[in-house]
Parts: sequence; structure tokens; C-alpha cells
Amino acid sequence: MAPVIALVAAAANPAPIRFEVEFSKGLSVGPKDGRLFIVLAQTTNADPCFTIGRTDAKAPEALARDVNRFAPGAVTVLDPTAFAYPTTNLSTLPAGEYVAQALLDCNPDERFIGAPGSLYSKAQKIHFDPALGGTWRLELTQQVPLRTPPKETE
Repeated sequence: MAPVIALVAAAANPAPIRFEVEFSKGLSVGPKDGRLFIVLAQTTNADPCFTIGRTDAKAPEALARDVNRFAPGAVTVLDPTAFAYPTTNLSTLPAGEYVAQALLDCNPDERFIGAPGSLYSKAQKIHFDPALGGTWRLELTQQVPLRTPPKETE
């Protein structure tokens, strides 16, 4: 009987929902200010982070928070206190298989998802169940290529 009670207690007190994002030391950039996103999508898109901003029925779930001086080697956490869209409460997100990806929008001159210099993680398949909670770790290892300025003309 004790194992059943333990299972009921565990379900009543799920682990917290946490996404830990590490800024890879391998990126040759310094500390960044910007908006850090976590995208949860049920998609086959290789990089669902670049679909942030959709407002149709296929809009991915996105969490976001502003970060300051986020530096290589540092880790920051997004949890249910982060801004979320289109669901405002992660506990109402249906359990299932998702692709999770982090994106740091840090280009101060071009404010759009995927702007040159933005950093992002590789997409990672996860099983998300708000009743169980969990911690997932993503690492910013990629950078949207910077643009080469046009050549001077006379």
C-alpha cells in the first residue's frame, strides 16, 4: 500500500518546470543583453525557434525573459514565472512530445527573431508533462551569421 501512497503524493507535488539555458563558452562573443526565448513546438521544423511570432493555430509555445550581461559559461533559468504565449500557464499545456529550442535575441539594431548575431541552441526532443514537471537543459551553441556590410561606393 505504501508505494501507491507515494505515487499519489508525487503526482500531487510535481517537480518544478525549469528550462536551464547555458551560454556556450565556445561562442566567441562577449556578454549579451537581450530577450531569451524557449520554444516548445510539436513540429518537424528543424529550428522551431524561428517560428516565434506566429499567431495562427500552429503558433509554438514560447517562454521569454529579458537577460542582462548574459555571458559565456553562465546559465539562466526560465520557469513558469517567465512570460508565456499563447498559453499563459505552462500547467495547462497538453502533455506530449515537443521540440524545445532556446534563442537569445540580442541584436540591438535589428529587433526581429533570427536577426544577425542572435544565438540559439540545437533543437532537442523532450517529453513535456506538466503533471510530472522536470528540468531540461539547452545550450546556446549557434549564432545567426552576421551580415557583411556593403562595399563603399563613390
